[in-house]
Amino acid sequence: LTWSEEQELGTDPAEADTDGDGVSDGDEVQELGTDPLAADSDGDGYDDGLEREEGSSPTDGFSWPEGDCRWPDFSDEAADNGVVGSGWALGDIIHDFQLIDRHEGPLSLYQYYGFVILLDFSAGWCNPCRAIAEDAEELYQEHKSRGFTVIHVMLHGNDDSIYADTEFLTEWTEEYGLTFPVTREQEPEFVTNSLRTAGTLVGGIPNFVVLDRDLRIDFQASGYPDTDVRERIAELLD
Repeated sequence: LTWSEEQELGTDPAEADTDGDGVSDGDEVQELGTDPLAADSDGDGYDDGLEREEGSSPTDGFSWPEGDCRWPDFSDEAADNGVVGSGWALGDIIHDFQLIDRHEGPLSLYQYYGFVILLDFSAGWCNPCRAIAEDAEELYQEHKSRGFTVIHVMLHGNDDSIYADTEFLTEWTEEYGLTFPVTREQEPEFVTNSLRTAGTLVGGIPNFVVLDRDLRIDFQASGYPDTDVRERIAELLD
């Protein structure tokens, strides 16, 4: 970029890469269309340079450098927009809560602010849960480019008396070839009990809760098949 262009953009003429994201100011403006003053132009938690290097779009928040337990993070945007949980019932903005992925990494629900989210509460001993898991990745891949994700919240492993652990989360992920988050509750049964008490989780597992882009509890269902869940997801995305 010329000195005058850099002054117009507010970039530092003494620095080739003002925001330190690994992409020069010139490339950001002329090649990528990203913001040379923001290391993470689309706000998904990954710098523009890493996105260019790994082939994801630095201007599309629904595209990020995918990999093992790499999840987007829009929790700052949720905070900036004043999103606060109001309850656990249908129509409420759900409270934020922490999950743990298969590498013992933390995952905040509000990281997916702006997405349509399918929470699937399942267990390894549950045959209907396994039937749903067979097609879960296909559902995710069908809609993820429009801002959709599935989050499996595993309650138990293959024994209904044992909470899901890291080994089981890995087993479930690999058995069904899942690339979306497969998690367990940080505090076992806190979320499920909160949702059941509010009347949102009813019936046996698998239990489904659909959240709209504002993290509002929009829909709930349980059991197999999940046709009504898929229909509601499509409506929200359209």
